[in-house]
Amino acid sequence: MKFTSTVMQTFVVAKAGSEVGTIFKDGEKYWIESVGERSAYIKTTSGDVVILSRKLFTPYSIVFGEAWESVRKRLAVKHSVLYNEPFLEIGDGLKICVKVGEDSPKITFNGKPDVERLRQVYNVYMIIASVSELDGYVECLRSVRVFDTQDVLNCLVDVVGRGPGLTPAGDDFVSGVLLGLRLLGLKADASELFQKARKSSRWPSWKMMEHAHHGCTFSPIYNLCREILMGGDCVEHVFEAVRIGGSTGLATLAGLLETLRIFSEQLV
Repeated sequence: MKFTSTVMQTFVVAKAGSEVGTIFKDGEKYWIESVGERSAYIKTTSGDVVILSRKLFTPYSIVFGEAWESVRKRLAVKHSVLYNEPFLEIGDGLKICVKVGEDSPKITFNGKPDVERLRQVYNVYMIIASVSELDGYVECLRSVRVFDTQDVLNCLVDVVGRGPGLTPAGDDFVSGVLLGLRLLGLKADASELFQKARKSSRWPSWKMMEHAHHGCTFSPIYNLCREILMGGDCVEHVFEAVRIGGSTGLATLAGLLETLRIFSEQLV
């Protein structure tokens, strides 16, 4: 990353995921909604989200690498964000040259998982997932005994918004389910889920759920999905997924793997 600084101005060249170029509109103003140790969140006027962080976690992320700490210290909630392609101007003097890349974790493929790899990954996940707060969400999915994707999504409406944090575990679990259905090539109407999320959950969680519906996810989850289909080494990606902040990784993983376990057998 190129990084230069003066007393009044900081200039950074940063890599962005493929979705960032579709979210930002030239000449529009946005704002910083949240700033944390590991990431910050830009909110758009339409309610979309762009994540600023050290590493490229999602297709709607901008990554700063070693420059992250210096950038983070220049960010504050409510700072204005102006986009004039390819530059982001944030607050008073932070200017970012955004380079949108092609490589980012968006699931654009589908198929039937490798049976042995899926069994292996599921067993590892079950050992890790001895976390009581996920039990209710998993049972909610397991309670749908008919192989109907719409029934699954209808069942999960009550899960939305459950759990603490910026992205509640219930929302992360639902995101995992949506990713699982997409990976299997199964379609269902998620509009009721999204309506419930906008009303009863919090931003950016509901928006990240919508992104999951069209295949955008965290890098470790993407890598796991790819290897499950290809029959590659999956275990390392399970542990990487669990390390995604808070309960997000485990809850997303739970939704994904429970969905693959239930629905993959019906594929021919």
